[in-house]
Amino acid sequence: MRNLILALSLGLLAAATAHAGNSYTQTRYPIVLVHGIMGWDSLLGTIEHFYRIEYELERSGATVFPARIAFLNSNEYRADQLVRYINALGQYKVNIFAHSQGAPTARWAARMIPEKIASITSIHGANKGSHVADTFQEAFRDGTLQGALLNVLGNTVGHLVTLLDIKSANDLNCWLKGRCDQNTLAAINTNTHEDMRRQNALLDWQGIDPDGCGTGSEDLWLWGHPIKAFSWIGNDPTTTNFKWYHIFNPNRVLNEAEDAFLGFTSSFTNLPNDGLIDVCSQKFGRVLATYPLNHFDAVNHIFGKTGGISVPAIYRAHANRLKQMGL
Repeated sequence: MRNLILALSLGLLAAATAHAGNSYTQTRYPIVLVHGIMGWDSLLGTIEHFYRIEYELERSGATVFPARIAFLNSNEYRADQLVRYINALGQYKVNIFAHSQGAPTARWAARMIPEKIASITSIHGANKGSHVADTFQEAFRDGTLQGALLNVLGNTVGHLVTLLDIKSANDLNCWLKGRCDQNTLAAINTNTHEDMRRQNALLDWQGIDPDGCGTGSEDLWLWGHPIKAFSWIGNDPTTTNFKWYHIFNPNRVLNEAEDAFLGFTSSFTNLPNDGLIDVCSQKFGRVLATYPLNHFDAVNHIFGKTGGISVPAIYRAHANRLKQMGL
């Protein structure tokens, strides 16, 4: 019943925002979408990581830039790339919407250029680490044969995805000269709970509860610059209702495979989670809501099939929230 009420509420929200005119999502500062681990911008120009989110935000006035950063690497490495990307935009400030590993990546970037960040919104963010990263680090340690093999495999996939995501001569130049580095083991290690404790200490635990599972402050201050902090959370690894005839629907088969994978990875911990990241780790700043969504649902995948909840409506409502706040 609770899920039904939530779905109906979001449906009404989607209907309301559909008729909100051409300025409903027109924030003062542009929105930068930051993908997480194993993310991309748009494969072959057609398959977006934030599936249809850019369109849904822009159709009501938002200016949106999908960041171009590493598929697999550490938070600090990706943050350096994000800083260069934001600086190249030439915007006075930006609002960051960051999914998964994108959240700590964005927080590191904000520490380097706080004057250019109006807000950070963590979407199913790995702000305290991931139980899946913990498990993989234990199984594929640096200096082991299995670790070396995983690193080669992951890096190869990363280079291939980056090649499929090339949109400009600059992207191609980055790929050819090896500046779009991939480092699978660094990506795993940076997302462990242990390493995120180190990172959060260096980031002064801003927006994060250091002692438990509480919420952090909505108002961050970095080098004298105010930054608003928000998050929303997912707590349901499996969000499809499988029927035998779904095997004849390729789209549904992909969703069932997604749920099977996330159902498996969710079992790596006893804590409530979205399949990859536990609920406590996802909290950052002001927690806006907790949805019965999994980690891939958070970016409207696979191809918009998200268990009956309109994920674009969530993004649109938040953009309007930022607009109302003058951001």
